[in-house]
Amino acid sequence: MVEFYTDTLMDLRIDYRANNSGGKMDSVHYHDAYEIYILEKGERKYLIDGTLISLSAQEIALIKPFEFHSTEGSSYSRYVLYFKEEYLDRYFSAEGKAVILSLFSQKKLTLDAKNYAHLIELLVELNKNHEDFLLLGEIIHIMLSCRDLPSGHNDEESSLIARIIEYLGQNYLVLTGLDELSSLFFITKSHLCRLFKRETGLSVITYVNAKKLQHATEELCFSRKSVKKIAEDCGFHSSMYFCKLFRESFGLSPAKYRKNHQI
Repeated sequence: MVEFYTDTLMDLRIDYRANNSGGKMDSVHYHDAYEIYILEKGERKYLIDGTLISLSAQEIALIKPFEFHSTEGSSYSRYVLYFKEEYLDRYFSAEGKAVILSLFSQKKLTLDAKNYAHLIELLVELNKNHEDFLLLGEIIHIMLSCRDLPSGHNDEESSLIARIIEYLGQNYLVLTGLDELSSLFFITKSHLCRLFKRETGLSVITYVNAKKLQHATEELCFSRKSVKKIAEDCGFHSSMYFCKLFRESFGLSPAKYRKNHQI
């Protein structure tokens, strides 16, 4: 399932969570804010719009608005900083905004101990006063200074799943099934399913359907195709099944979504 979240009350928000049992998100989701996910403790796998990354303590995942993502792994604690473009427009010049958003040209950052400690201090202060935009500027400056620090995590199985995800991102509309992936990547279907689930926290079909539904929302907003035609073009063999999945994910029918969002 893919879900959409929005925060109608805040254009900057900071969230802290500690989870001793680990686990994964129940669904792929996306939202209308930039997200800076800062891992304090633990190990996590993060799937961000077709890119699979591994996070350890003092590492950061960077997610743009409307990039769908999910995470899973062991027990952990993390901070998340969310902000919308409206916040940047209110306090920063066009040049300053461009510098901040340039950070999101990559998916992951690694901080050294000194910069991590300073960043968390600034984050705590920003949480006391969301309007102290200079603190956000300092946080971004620290992150920009760490863009070239090396990180680990490049084992063979993670690399294989990363290549499969890249292939799915390019071919999800025409994918014939698991047999196609099994043949292309020289891996049995059962092993593929186990690895994909372990690395991403999602089944292959859940991931592919999320990509299809994301594409369907674009078609509903920007084309005049019928719902049946969109379902076919997105690789769903049944428009009824498409509508069922769409309603489960977005809480409304494709027709209602189009009415609310069509440009």
